[in-house]
Amino acid sequence: MGHLAEGDDDANTPWADHALIGLIPSWVSTRGDLNDVEALNVNDGYQWLRSTEPTIDQMLTAEFVRELHGRMFGDVWTWAGTYRRTETNLGVDWWEIAMRVTQLVDDLRYRAEHTPTENSENIDLTCIEYHHRMVTIHPFPNGNGRHSRAFCDALVSALGRPQFTWGRLSIVSDRATRRAYIESLQSADDGDLTDLCLFARS
Repeated sequence: MGHLAEGDDDANTPWADHALIGLIPSWVSTRGDLNDVEALNVNDGYQWLRSTEPTIDQMLTAEFVRELHGRMFGDVWTWAGTYRRTETNLGVDWWEIAMRVTQLVDDLRYRAEHTPTENSENIDLTCIEYHHRMVTIHPFPNGNGRHSRAFCDALVSALGRPQFTWGRLSIVSDRATRRAYIESLQSADDGDLTDLCLFARS
């Protein structure tokens, strides 16, 4: 997960006080510190997914969306698993979040129920569409990309496909991998999910 962690380019930059509201570990003072503690917590979230093996019906609820975020970031942020209540330069208006997340999981449940399991490309596309839409909503103050990728890994596994690799198979630097990820998201913003699907399997 570290190769796609938000803020890796500023690993040694001290954070402003307002950016650390809700931070649990008192010793964190730089972006690098934060990346380290979040990576450990994110790993705990993946371990929880592996140990519980949630079903598709269990996953496709707004409650599970929030619980997974809490499992991945609850040791680091007091607001983990709670929708943001502030406006950001990314995502929908905060007051739309609950409605949009519910609509998304409902849409995905329908797609999952009507996607032939023998069609691997359709399964991947369904999961990647979820990822892009959730990142576009930006429901949490932080960790949205990592949370959405973990959800997609669990969903695609439940649908009988291998988990995504998210650029880990590419022999490039972390910065180049993240750049490719951002560019594939931008293509998805323009309505073309091809690059994001390819990146998820690269």
